[in-house]
Amino acid sequence: MIFKHAFYITFGKKHKYNLESYIKAFILQKIFALSYDSQLIFVLKCSDELRNVCGCDSVPNASYFTRFKQKYCDYIAQLFHKLVEITEPILGDASLDSYDNYTMLKNDFSFKRVCIPLNKHNSKNSDSSFDEDGTPVCSLDKTPFSFLGKSGGDNRSLRFKWVCSKSIHITTRI
Repeated sequence: MIFKHAFYITFGKKHKYNLESYIKAFILQKIFALSYDSQLIFVLKCSDELRNVCGCDSVPNASYFTRFKQKYCDYIAQLFHKLVEITEPILGDASLDSYDNYTMLKNDFSFKRVCIPLNKHNSKNSDSSFDEDGTPVCSLDKTPFSFLGKSGGDNRSLRFKWVCSKSIHITTRI
């Protein structure tokens, strides 16, 4: 709230770009790993959708971004630290397996498919890679894994299982 007050006390309520527009633009800059404001400006000029996300009809020029960052540097740092503090528990490793997250992405946001990222913390071999179709491949010689099947169950999301073609399958008969 202090950031908002500092911004609007300087510029007043009526001006071309509001505080939320700047913040959303800087968040997009971080999401897309754009190192320079000129890259952000170019992306925003090329994308009506991203300008709409930011709430801008037009794109601020470089001097607007520079002055904003210089004047509100401390507030921006506090804001991003607070965002990390808020989102870290949500985006942590355990949340990746939340059934509700995948259901929301498929049903509410109309994702055609949702993939669970590999948990590299619990993996002996964290050097995983995929071919151009998204099929996991062997880290040693890049041969595609074999599709083992689907798994799921009550209150479990549908999962696709893959196995390296070089792994040994032992079947026991009773």
